[in-house]
Amino acid sequence: MPRHTHPFLLWAILFSLLFYCGQGQAAAALPVLGLALDQSRAQAKTLLNKGRHEEAYQLYMRLLREEPDNDETNYGLALAASRTKRYPQALLAFERLTDRYPANADLRRFLADIYLRLDDKEAARRELNLARQYDPTLTDTRITRILERMENAQALFQAHGRVSGGIMYDSNANQGPASERMSLGIFDNVSVHGVKAVDSWGSYLNGMLDMGWRMSEDSPWWLVSDIAFFKRWNGNPKLLTNNEFAWGRASLGLRHTSSKTLAGLRFKAEMADQNLDQRVRVLGPEATFVWAALPNLQFITRAALEKRVYSMDIGRDGTYWWVGEYLRVLLGASGHEMTLGLRSLGSAVDVADYSYNGLEASLRLRLKVTDKFHLLPFASVRRENYYGPPTVLELDDRRDTVLHTGLFAIYNLTANLQAEAGVQYVDTRSSSPLYSYQQHTFNMGLAWTF
Repeated sequence: MPRHTHPFLLWAILFSLLFYCGQGQAAAALPVLGLALDQSRAQAKTLLNKGRHEEAYQLYMRLLREEPDNDETNYGLALAASRTKRYPQALLAFERLTDRYPANADLRRFLADIYLRLDDKEAARRELNLARQYDPTLTDTRITRILERMENAQALFQAHGRVSGGIMYDSNANQGPASERMSLGIFDNVSVHGVKAVDSWGSYLNGMLDMGWRMSEDSPWWLVSDIAFFKRWNGNPKLLTNNEFAWGRASLGLRHTSSKTLAGLRFKAEMADQNLDQRVRVLGPEATFVWAALPNLQFITRAALEKRVYSMDIGRDGTYWWVGEYLRVLLGASGHEMTLGLRSLGSAVDVADYSYNGLEASLRLRLKVTDKFHLLPFASVRRENYYGPPTVLELDDRRDTVLHTGLFAIYNLTANLQAEAGVQYVDTRSSSPLYSYQQHTFNMGLAWTF
C-alpha cells in the first residue's frame, strides 16, 4: 500500500464530499422552505381574519416575492390591499387571478367592487359583463342592481323604504263562516249571532323603512333597524267588528355580512290594534341567516320567538315561535326567481286549549315579464293542531288547514313609482264550523320606493 496519497486524488475525494453534502443540504432545504411558506400563509390568513389588515398586507407582500404565482397568496394580498385602501395593488392581484381563472364570476365581482372604490363605474360594469359570459343569471337589470348594492355597501349608512296606498275589496272582512247557524259538537242548528261573513270595500296605507349603519369602513358588522306600519279602513257599516285595523313594528339589531353569508339578529316590538278594544302587543327576537351556496342558489333560515299580550282573550297570552328553512333560486338569464319554504310553528299560552303546533309549506315566484312588468304569484298551506276543543260545546281538539294563494302585479311607472294590484284567496277548513271560512280580496294602488 502506498504511504502517500496522490494530491489529485485527495482533491477529487474532497470535492466529492463537498458536492454530495451540498446536494443533501439543498434537498433538505426545499421541504423546509415549503413548510415555512405554508406557515406564513396560514399566519397571514389569521391576521386578515382578525382584522389586522396592515400586518396581513406586509406579510402577503413578502410571500409574493417568494411565490408570485401562488393563488392563495394573490387572493389574500388582494383582500388585504383592498382593506388597507391600496386599491391599485388589489387590482393587480385580482387581475393575476382572473388571468388564470377567467371563468370565475366571483373574481370579476371583486374586481368590479375595486373599480367602484376607484370611482370607475364603467370599468366595474365591464367586469360584470365579462362575468356574464359564464353566469347566465347576470342580466342587464341584475348587473345594475349589483352595482347599486356595491355602491350602497361601501357607504357607512344605508336606508331604503316603500310607501303604498290604494283601494281594496274584501269578501269576508270579519273572517266569519258562511252562516250564523251551524252544528257544534252534539248540538245541531245552533245560532251564533254576529259571526256571518260580511263583505266590504275599503282603503289601505302601508309603509316600511329599513336602515343600517356600518360600524367602521369595510367592517362586516352593521347596526340595523326598521320601522313599518299598515292601516286598513273598511267602509261597510254592517261590520260589527274588523271595521278598521292598524299594525306597526320597530326593531333594532346587528347584522354580519361576508361574500357568501348574511347573519342578522333583531329585537322587535309590534302592536296590532283592532277596533280600539282588542290590542295585541308582541316582543321578542328574530334571526336570519343566508348562505349563497352558488351564484343562483341561496339557503335561508329564519326564526322568531315572541311574547304576546292581548287586551282581551287573556287565555291567549303566552309564547309563540316559528322557524323556517327556505330555498331561493334565480332561474337562469330570465331574471325569474323562485322561493320554496317549510316552516314549523307553535305556541305555549295561558290556556292550554289555545296552544298549538303546526307546519307550513310555501312557494313564491317572481316572474319578470318585461323590465317594467313583474308578476308575483304565491301559495301556502298551513296545518295547525290545537291542544283542546275550540268551544265548550265541542269535544274534539281543534284542527285547522289554511290554504292561502294569490297573485300580485307590479308595473314600474318610473324608477321609484310603481302601480300595484293584487288578488288573494284564503280557504280555512277547521274541525269547528265556527272557524271555517273563505275569503277573497282585491287591492289596487300606487307605491313609491326609495
